[in-house]
Amino acid sequence: MSFFLSFFYRHLFWSPPKPITAFEGKTVIVTGANTGLGKGAIRWLVTLGAQVIMAVRNLTKGEAAAADIRSNTRCAPDAIKVWQLDMSSYSSVVTFAERAKTELPRLDALLANAGVHSEK
Repeated sequence: MSFFLSFFYRHLFWSPPKPITAFEGKTVIVTGANTGLGKGAIRWLVTLGAQVIMAVRNLTKGEAAAADIRSNTRCAPDAIKVWQLDMSSYSSVVTFAERAKTELPRLDALLANAGVHSEK
């Protein structure tokens, strides 16, 4: 019985601790960044001072998500950059990697957020 009580407590009343580690001067790439967990992670990363590269399939949706994050977090305007990356296209992955290699002086973290692309 205590298993069920602790399960309900963890899922209904407990929340994980907020991150406090400084990311000043760190560069992070987040894939699948314009919605869901990726977007939520970016909110925390820019709050902690990171420079974030949002890797998105659709640049229009990515820019809209970046504008939303900027307005809600009051981060620096240049804290978020939106780059195109379509993981289903090999040429897009190669282009993204080459851009990261030439434009970024360093990469400190990669948050490879899973995504689903469905044809409709």
